[in-house]
Formats: sequence, structure tokens, C-alpha cells
Amino acid sequence: MSDSDLLARLDLLQQVLGKKVTLRDPSELSDEEEPPAPGIMSGENSNWEQWQTKEDTATQTSNAWNQESPARREAQPIPGLDQEVLSINAGFDCSSLRVGEVLSKEVTFSPWQTILAYPNNFIGKVNKPRARPFFDKILEGNAWDIFYLHDPAKPKEPPHLLVPTDQFEDFLTGVNKALNTALEIPPGVNRRRFCLRFGKGGTPQPRYLLRAKDTNALEISSWPEISESDVEGFNRAPKMRQDGFVHALATINQSKDNSDRSQKAQEKANQRALDRQLMMRQAQEYLGLRQGGISRRVVFVCMDVEAVEVAPHPVSEVGIAILDADDIRDVPPGPSGSNWWQFVKAYHLRTKEYSGLVNYRYVQGCPGAFDFGASSTSTFPAKKELADAVRSTLQPYTDGHHDVVFVAHDTKADVTYLSNIGFEVLDMPGMLGDIDTVLLHQAWRKSSDGRSLGTILSDLCIANEHLHNAGNDAVYTLRAMMGLAVEQLRKDEADAKGEEYVPALWAESG
Repeated sequence: MSDSDLLARLDLLQQVLGKKVTLRDPSELSDEEEPPAPGIMSGENSNWEQWQTKEDTATQTSNAWNQESPARREAQPIPGLDQEVLSINAGFDCSSLRVGEVLSKEVTFSPWQTILAYPNNFIGKVNKPRARPFFDKILEGNAWDIFYLHDPAKPKEPPHLLVPTDQFEDFLTGVNKALNTALEIPPGVNRRRFCLRFGKGGTPQPRYLLRAKDTNALEISSWPEISESDVEGFNRAPKMRQDGFVHALATINQSKDNSDRSQKAQEKANQRALDRQLMMRQAQEYLGLRQGGISRRVVFVCMDVEAVEVAPHPVSEVGIAILDADDIRDVPPGPSGSNWWQFVKAYHLRTKEYSGLVNYRYVQGCPGAFDFGASSTSTFPAKKELADAVRSTLQPYTDGHHDVVFVAHDTKADVTYLSNIGFEVLDMPGMLGDIDTVLLHQAWRKSSDGRSLGTILSDLCIANEHLHNAGNDAVYTLRAMMGLAVEQLRKDEADAKGEEYVPALWAESG
């Protein structure tokens, strides 16, 4: 390659990276590295005293790292790269860290096993065999700063291994230069697998272990013991932060190398189950059933939509049920949340043009049987005024002084129907997110089967009538959410005591 071509490529690389880069001869790179901590490579038994840094030194160094950004490491050659191609810096320089110290809470980490699974999970068929050699030899010629993280609930198990996300991104950059590919950390939901943050609310952070630069580096016979301060910090943390930490550990545990379809399907199923459990915890926090919830005023806006059963399926009814969490803050929930039912405000909107139609082919509609709200009275806005009528009903709760949680039975369907009439429910001011009673019921039953609203009410022993009236369904959906959130706590308590669990209303009726 001519000097002019090389300079042109260097200029292009600087534009892409947004920073100045220089070329170095590989022979100038030093092979000198800090010796590994005692007992790591030798296979000798080590204890926490061998691994742990003295507390005063650790505190000084840790504070320094929390106050300023770590320095960048010198460029590292990547196996398989033409040495005329620039090697990219690989993450932070942690050479000044001692075993057991931490970085800033703002640093994101990638689980080591998630990185190893990257080719099978996130590279297509064409590029997978080309990129595979780089991952097979990922410890050869690269220096990775390895951190460890214990699970306070399982202190005797080996810790999880992680590296700063920045190092993995730089590794992918080097592979891309060698193969002319565009590998990256996947966007969307999968990105959180590679970009985990720790330390919120005093929960544990990854602690420095060693610098790995050869295939034998991670053959460790004895791990550092869990730090007592990590256990104490986790136990003192607010429940919401503890749940977030547990969720992060679950994400690490599920990031395995899924090379066949059945394993991938199982991983997705596990992730969906985890998401349902997280939604259940959020519902409980918003209702004030768990400590550590949000401090602002929360309003639950539950909506149900009924549509004409023949094409083009126009919206004929919109039901709205509203619960202000401030109204129930000092009120015990009662069996399945029944003490809170009295605080629900209900509304029933019927599209004037379709008010004479009643569904009967697939479900038996009953638009004229609204049982809640002021005098059980429905309103009849015209089709073109329906979206404005919904906004007017919700206006007192979308003024910017409330946090809004959208509740529905199968939220996707209702969001779509509401969008069709010109109302984007998830764009309401103050929107925190959504709660789906289908998913809550699955979490409660530990099942992946979606059930109807009627079935859920029956499981909770909540009396009901005139379902498939949008106003009634909105109220019953909100009751189901409250019941499931309350009953999940009762179920957890019974399981912990080894006692038989029966929903509260069933026990009262029996």
C-alpha cells in the first residue's frame, strides 16, 4: 500500500472515530504487564486476604476512579489483522487497579459469556464463519480487564465475569477492520445484555480481578470471596434497587451460547417470564404494596375498546376506569384489593353512529348494560369527536402533575384500536409505561398461556357480569390488576412458609 493510500485511509478512520489516531509499529509495543495477583495462575488455593486489597488503599483508589474517567490503554494488536491496519484501543486502562476495586457507577459492563455467545446469537450465516476465528482466539493478543460480581443470594457460587462494554466495542471495531464488516452491539432490547450498569442504591458493583491476555488467564481454581460490604449494601438497598440488581443477574444468566433453535426458544421464553415478573413488581410498587416505589403521584388509566365484529371493525365503545394511587395510599387493600374498588372512577363512551349495533357472532355484546360510573350513564360522542371525548375525560390526569400508568387486558390490541381513532394512548403526558393483565396473570400462574378477562376474574373469585361492555371491562380489568398484585404477595408468603396458597376471595367464599 502506498503512503498516500495509507494516509487517506487514516484520515477516513479519524473522521469515523471523531478523534485523532496514529500508527505504531507492532515492534514498539511493550510486552511488559503487571504480574497477576497471587494464586490466580498458579492454581494455588487463595483466600480473600490474598485477593482483597487493604481497605484504606482500596478506598483511595476507588474514589479516584469515581471522580475522573479512566485513561485509555495503548493500542493492542488483534489476531488476524493486517499490521498495516490500525489496531484500535481496547477499553479502559485498569492497570492501576488492585483486586477488589471498582470503577465509576456510570461505566457499563458486558458479561463475558454474552461476548463469547455473540457469534451464534448476533451474527448472520454469511459472516459467522468469518468472524468465528476472532472469538475462538479472543484471549490471544488482546488484553481484557476482567471484573467479577457475586450474587449476594448465592455467595458460595463462582462470581459472574464482566468486562467494560467499551472494550468489547473496540474489539468489534478491530474485527470489522479486518473483515470489512459492520458488527456492533445489537440495538433495542438486546443492547441491555451488553450494557449493564451496577451500584444503584448501594447494590454491588463489579470488582476488578485481573488482566487476561492469553488462553490460560481465566483458568482460576479459587475465586475471591464475596465482600461483606457488598452483602450489607444489597440488604440495605431499597427493594426496587434490589429487584433491578436481581434482574441484571438474571440477564447475565440467560446470556448463553444458543447454537440451536430449541435453546434460543427457551432463552426467549425465560426472558418473557422475567419481563412478566418485572411487570408484576412494578404494578406492586405503583400500588404502594412494595417499599422503594416512585414518590410522585401515580394514576392508573385503564381502557378497553369494543369494535364492530364485521369489517372494517370500527370502534363502537371505549371504556375508561381511573384509579388515583393517592386515594388508596392509607387504605389496606383487603382481599384481592377489594377495599380499593370504591375509589375507581368509570366512564363509558359509545360511538353515536354505531350505537344501534350489538355484537353476537363471536362474543355477546351488551353496550347498553354499563353498570358503573355516575348513575351508570354512557355518553354518545360522534365518530369524529370520539378521540377528543377520550382526551377530555383524561384531561384532569394528563396535566403534567401525575405519572400515568396505562392498564389493559392485552394492551397491544387496545393501543392499536385507540390509534385508529386518532388517540395515541402511550404518548399521554407523564406516561410511565403499561401494565397488561394477561401478562400479570401469567406471572401469577407461572404459565405462558394467555387467558380471557373472564377466566382471570374467575381464578381470583371476583364476581362479574355484563362483560364485553367496554365500560364494565375497564373496571373489571383494573380490579384484576389490583387482585393479581395483592395475591402475588400472598402467594409468595405462603410459598416461603411452605403453606398451601388459596386466593383470599376463594377462602372467604368457601
